[in-house]
Amino acid sequence: MEYQTILKNLISVLDRNYPSGAAKNNIVRKVLDIDKMGAYRRLNGLVQFKVHELALLCSHLQLPLETVFNLPKGKTVSLDLQMPDYSVYGMDDHDLHRRSLEILDMAARSPNSKLVIGCNMLPHSIITDYDFLLRFLLCKWMYFRNDSGQNTPLSKIMMNHELVKIKHEIVRRLAQFKSVVMVWDSRIIESLINDIVYFYKINLITDAEMDELYQELSRYLNQAQKLAADGCSHISGNPVYCYISSVSLDSNYGFIDSDTVKASILQAFILNIGWNTDDGSFEYVRSWMNTLIRSSTLISTSGEVARADFFNRQRKTIEILKA
Repeated sequence: MEYQTILKNLISVLDRNYPSGAAKNNIVRKVLDIDKMGAYRRLNGLVQFKVHELALLCSHLQLPLETVFNLPKGKTVSLDLQMPDYSVYGMDDHDLHRRSLEILDMAARSPNSKLVIGCNMLPHSIITDYDFLLRFLLCKWMYFRNDSGQNTPLSKIMMNHELVKIKHEIVRRLAQFKSVVMVWDSRIIESLINDIVYFYKINLITDAEMDELYQELSRYLNQAQKLAADGCSHISGNPVYCYISSVSLDSNYGFIDSDTVKASILQAFILNIGWNTDDGSFEYVRSWMNTLIRSSTLISTSGEVARADFFNRQRKTIEILKA
């Protein structure tokens, strides 16, 4: 196999996760521990990557070997699961989120960009204006992250300023997609309420915090209902199509479709996001989501009765937080 083909494949895979030349140069420098010029010369074909350097890049960045070296694909695909440490948010964690922003930026600039997401729990990326809800998700993440038995109550959970800032940036990027489709599980709020009640029973949430969570959920439902009624983003004015699923969803998943980026997405472990730019995986998820949409009820702009019924049921569900 010719080296130029390997280099072309490597650059193509890197482009999907590191759209800018500077980003690609920086990650190659960091992984291979070389200077800026050394990374530049390798990426531009002036100096060949050594075999062990290619192995390091593929291993560290979870790049698919079959794509770089034109190997036959099996039935498994690699998932770039981004797992920042939210309890001690550092530069490496920040870099992971910056990568997501670069991918979203590149996709959103496409004239035909589309984001489709199915949700069985509130996506943490869209509740950045809700301090207690976001802190509760972090509290839940820390609960499962910690195996010492010393659990951190919600009152001690504080969001890192840089983390909140970057999540606001993600919300702005999502609004720039030319169209967004959201499919909500009909029990999306009920699942969240069950979690909140459990944490209340084990004394990680106080009565006052239960009331704050109720107030924020009420505000969120008002905002979500307005979004569904308007059928467009209040940030960009771009269309948003809201559906209620007729079947239960087992996780948050979806895909990005644009001229420049095609990726499948999976939310895992409460706050973490997995990306996959494999063409086969993308087509699989897109087909899955299209079937889900066909079996769901549209409540954007039209479907007024179904929309009112759905949000009335969600408001009734959250009343337990006031008890």
